[in-house]
Amino acid sequence: MSDKEQVEALVRVRKIRNKTDFAVTLVAVELDQKHNVLDHSRYIVISIPKYNTNTTIFYPNEVWRFVGKPDTRTITTDSYIGIENVIEVESATLICESGDNFVTEVWKSDEYVGIGETLARRLWESFGDSIYDLLDNGAKAPLLSILQEDVAANLVHVWNKKGLSKQIRWIELMGIPSEVGIRCVNYYLSNTISKLEANPYALLPFSAKWDTIDEIARDKFRIAEDDHRRIFAAVEHSVHLGVARSRNHHTAFTVLNCTQN
Repeated sequence: MSDKEQVEALVRVRKIRNKTDFAVTLVAVELDQKHNVLDHSRYIVISIPKYNTNTTIFYPNEVWRFVGKPDTRTITTDSYIGIENVIEVESATLICESGDNFVTEVWKSDEYVGIGETLARRLWESFGDSIYDLLDNGAKAPLLSILQEDVAANLVHVWNKKGLSKQIRWIELMGIPSEVGIRCVNYYLSNTISKLEANPYALLPFSAKWDTIDEIARDKFRIAEDDHRRIFAAVEHSVHLGVARSRNHHTAFTVLNCTQN
């Protein structure tokens, strides 16, 4: 592949196919410059060696610009043989966040009347992160291409009443998954940013997955392996798991059981 010329692709991530200690493999669709999908039936496999990017965390619906060498791979199943188009990535630039935190906030809150997941996703895909400024500034008119007038008016009103735009934008930029991020924002409210900057492991009560939170803390917040916040959080998390698994719901269990948690 060394003799092949580099290609550049603007894509939206559809799913994370595989993740190892050495590489991440994504499935994506190619976009035009306005972020419209060029061909919904055609996908591209993106192979990313971890040493070629400054992040190991990718999410569905993010828009990335990847530069690398093109290749093809043969895929074989019991009843199918096909060819995949692959890009072996040499550099990667995040163009637009997934918007999942915005979508989740608007879709799952009962206060945003008349907006389900589909409409919330359309708002993000139409306006991208400029949706924050539109709502902050009370700009209802641009929303009317997607929402009914009363629904748009309610969205603007509730968004500004809650006043969490800065916090939602920040957790999106930090790559915190929506199933954790929005719960965290609605708990810590205006203190969300200062709380997580002081200790990103404050996310743990909102997620049962240590690996997810630890990866965010290490990758996005640059927490060192031996940081006291990480060590304390690991011990506390292990104790909580031990209690949950204990028949008597007590904290008396061996160090071996704690480390296995």
